[in-house]
Parts: sequence; structure tokens; C-alpha cells
Amino acid sequence: MASELSREELDSLLGAYALDAVDPEEREQISRYLARDPSARAEVDETREVMSLLADLEEGSPALWTRIQEEISRRPDATNVHPLAAPAGSRRSSSPRRALALVAAAAAFVFALASVLVLSDDGSPDADRQAQLRAAVEAARDDPEAREAALADVDGEVRATVVYLDDGTGYVTNTALDKLPRGRTYQLWAMVDDETGPAVVSAGVLGRDVELAAFHFDGRVRGFAISTEKAPGALAPHEPLTAEGSLA
Repeated sequence: MASELSREELDSLLGAYALDAVDPEEREQISRYLARDPSARAEVDETREVMSLLADLEEGSPALWTRIQEEISRRPDATNVHPLAAPAGSRRSSSPRRALALVAAAAAFVFALASVLVLSDDGSPDADRQAQLRAAVEAARDDPEAREAALADVDGEVRATVVYLDDGTGYVTNTALDKLPRGRTYQLWAMVDDETGPAVVSAGVLGRDVELAAFHFDGRVRGFAISTEKAPGALAPHEPLTAEGSLA
């Protein structure tokens, strides 16, 4: 029998619950929590509504894709910025603010599905796309305006590198990220500064066995970080971060 989850733990699992990504013991406890907490139920409903956009995208809606591109390209603001460490005892934000954050997170997730080159589960990438991506990475590194970051873990080992261009295009190269088990994924975060201090914004879901990845992030970014999350990704990173580094 699983131990009783705290309120903070229940809150952190609401997104996973909405995506059916929790185990049976967690699901039972969260269901009881939802029965007594209207704001938690509203948050689950918002998550499901936003993730339904993914189904619409798969049906090829040009209007939806345009909305997603507009959402991704706008500058980050308080609706999709997450502090690196939440204050002790903090509670979920209000429902409208949360809904906007979910839209931003879903947009980043959809964009990642469309533009990130990830190794498939059997380890076989699309060879042509991979070659094109390698060429793009080399061209980016040759750009005199490009900035680069070495993302290192807590022991100082560089686990991945990022090259970032002025137009917001960026590339991640894996140097020492292990293949994750099924159900887990690496997620890329742009490190920014808002009025409250250091924070991060999702820049894309990388998959569990990424070699090279392209992404796009517009905004005043000072570095990037990678976290390890439950698939298909998280609205905010779980700490400790897998790797992080500043742009030079």
C-alpha cells in the first residue's frame, strides 16, 4: 500500500493524473482529493481541455497551428514562467492564470513534437533528417552571433550543449545524457529572470533518447537547463535539474 501523499504532492501530480500517467495507488488518492477540492478539479479539467488541442493538431487544423506558433513566439511573461524553487507552503495560482500557463506549456509541447528530432524507441533515427540537423548545428556554430552553453550536472560533467541564435533558433546536442526508461522524457527549459528572480520557461520536450534536437524560443534568455520528467512532459521542472548552463 502506497504511503499517503501530502497536499503538495497531490498538487504536483494533477497534470499527470489528467494525462492518465499515475499509478493506481496515486490515482485513488488523487480522486479522493478531487472530490473534496473544487480548485483541484478545475485544474485537472483545464489540463485535459488544453491537451485536447493535440488531438486537433493531429487532424491538421491550420488555424490551430497558427495559434500555437503565435503562442510560442510571444515573449515570456508571468503566465508561463515558473520559479526554479517555489517558496515553502506555496499554493497553486488562481484558475485563470493557471489556464494560461497550461496553454503555454501545451504549445511548447506541441511545437516540440513538430520540430525536435528524437531517436525512436528502437534507436533508429530518420537518417536524412538527422544529417540535415547535424549540418544545421554546424552552421549555427559557425555563426559569429551564435551563443553557446555547456549544460553540466551537479558534479560538473557536461551532459549536453546548446547553440542559440539571435532569431530564437537553438540546437541541443547530447554529450552524456543516458537513455531514459519508458515513460520518462528529457525536457528543455529556457532560463530567464523575472521580477521575482531566476525562473524557467519550457522550450520543448526532447524525448527519452535524444541525440540532436532543434527548438525555437524567443525571449531574453540567459541559459538553458534540462530536467527529467514523466512523459509526455511537465508544466514546471522537477528538481534537481539534470543539467544547466549559462550562455556565453
